[in-house]
Amino acid sequence: MDNDAYSERVDPDILRFTQEEKYTVGLAEAIEYIEYEWTGYERPVEPVIAMSETFKDFELWVDGDGAVASYVLDQVYGARWIEHGRYRIFQAFSKGDDGWKLAVQHAVQHDAWYLTEIEEGTSVLFFDWVNPVKDLELATVWYENFFGKPQVSTSSRTTWNLGMANFHLDTTDLAGYVNIIEGMPNGYAIIYTTDDIEAEHNRLEALGVDISTEVLTDWGPDPYFVAMDPVGNPFVWMQRVSQHDPAGDAPGLTIENPGDIPGGLFAEIEALLNDWLTTDAKSIAERMPEDGIWCDAYGFAWGRGPDETETALTAMFTDKGNARVFDTTASGLDQDIVATSMNRRNLAPFTIVTLDLDITGRGAHNFHELASAALTYRKNGEEWELIHVFISPGAFPGEMVLSLDYTGYPISRKDLDTAEDFYTNTLSFGTPYTDSGYFGYWSADSVFGIYQTGPGRDGMPRPGETSGYASFWI
Repeated sequence: MDNDAYSERVDPDILRFTQEEKYTVGLAEAIEYIEYEWTGYERPVEPVIAMSETFKDFELWVDGDGAVASYVLDQVYGARWIEHGRYRIFQAFSKGDDGWKLAVQHAVQHDAWYLTEIEEGTSVLFFDWVNPVKDLELATVWYENFFGKPQVSTSSRTTWNLGMANFHLDTTDLAGYVNIIEGMPNGYAIIYTTDDIEAEHNRLEALGVDISTEVLTDWGPDPYFVAMDPVGNPFVWMQRVSQHDPAGDAPGLTIENPGDIPGGLFAEIEALLNDWLTTDAKSIAERMPEDGIWCDAYGFAWGRGPDETETALTAMFTDKGNARVFDTTASGLDQDIVATSMNRRNLAPFTIVTLDLDITGRGAHNFHELASAALTYRKNGEEWELIHVFISPGAFPGEMVLSLDYTGYPISRKDLDTAEDFYTNTLSFGTPYTDSGYFGYWSADSVFGIYQTGPGRDGMPRPGETSGYASFWI
């Protein structure tokens, strides 16, 4: 990064805070790549954690006694294995008699190089995990002890939203490939795409993948087929298809307890949320300055300035990624949003508004999810100018389980390299990290993995039957 381009914005006394708020550098140094190691987590050598962190793409807006910053944080971490993480951080500072203080921080955090994928418009692995069950009601009551109340329930499926991934209990037999054996792993993955499912069926078949079914449409609104990995572990390849109901109701927006938000600013926030609900990418983009940032890791859209923001939002609303689809009506998204926990911080001339979004899908893809947002405005006369928007998926508070952590498909030792090549190259899951007898492929915030088993010792793999396991982060 060219520091000279920022010379007029640089205040050399601004502070960079870390977990322990003890690392202080001048801004000119912060703009450079900065690597440091902090204490905490896994420590192969006391007291140093097995992690290095690099700040880059540092941008700063300083005006009076307020400042807002945006940068990318890259991590390399692990003692037994090496992995990478990428995060886009938003921070706001206020200046007082004793210097600059961190006032607001919002982190769009995902394992793997997820933000790069958003920025470059490339594909990302997204998957859900399914545990098949015989007695849905009994299993649901048991899992509620750890997950809380499910977000979605039907006669054949219970679903919990765990960050980017969903965890399902399901009673279907998956075209005969589910054979529940007590005391053994019985789970399987649903791998998502928004590409045409018939074309995907033909493409994978041409690559030599063992396709086990034709395209099926008996499992909700999304078509799918079942395929096998080289040792016979079944997985589901499913196309996410948004559904349109021309007679459906308009989306609903409720803003609870806005507190001390000034009337003009409240109107701007309400208009922004309504534009999002009505999929009006053009109106949203017109609010963005040329150097403003839209970073939405809930709906999956990234853009700088009005043109990039409009392009990203248009693509997001029209299924141009493999991450999420939105059901629609003639009036916009087929969902309701309740905005809560709205707070304002005045860092003159900047105003930072943070809020939580409780989002409920009403269409064919019924869901209940949370997101959080940080909105930066600057007052220009009587007008409120939008500068930055950072949106992250949220977790349901108070539950023991926070997210899906990692999963594993059993692979015999002699087939482990073949299976790794299949998932890395044939299915294009990317380069895995390695552990002892394990290959892990990062999705947005969880891991699809394969691990070594001994058929004689473990009774796995069981070719043609689901036999994967899932681990959860608490």
